[in-house]
Order: sequence, then C-alpha cells, then structure tokens
Amino acid sequence: MNEVQIFLSEQLALRKKKNPLYSLRAFAKSLDMSPSHLSNILTGRKPLTPKLAHQIFDRLEIDQFLAQELLQKIISE
Repeated sequence: MNEVQIFLSEQLALRKKKNPLYSLRAFAKSLDMSPSHLSNILTGRKPLTPKLAHQIFDRLEIDQFLAQELLQKIISE
C-alpha cells in the first residue's frame, strides 16, 4: 500500500470513528466518485492519477503543502 492509499484509508477511518455508520459509499460520494473506483484505488487495483488525486485533495480540503507532497509521491511512482 503506497502513502496515498494509506492517507485515503486513514481519512475513511477517521470519518468512521466519528460516525460508525459512515461507509466507503458515503466517502466516495463526498469525493464525487463511484464506490467501486474508490475501492479499486484503495486496494491498488487501479492507479491514482495526479489529476484525480488533485480533485480528491481539493474535496478533502487538505493542507496545500501536504497535497503537493502526496502528488509528488504519485508522480514518482
């Protein structure tokens, strides 16, 4: 599992901790993507493109520095 997958999994886990009924489907909806696509990214079956990563980071409203750092890891893979 790469760092971006770990980051996204942690984000999902944080939301589940706040609300035990929160699901992968709800997380995918908040990211404006299909649950199957998100699942494929989290499991490594599909790569996360820099463009999609940027959209996800924008929707998660993460710190710009962290977003750039994670994008660099995607590009270098």
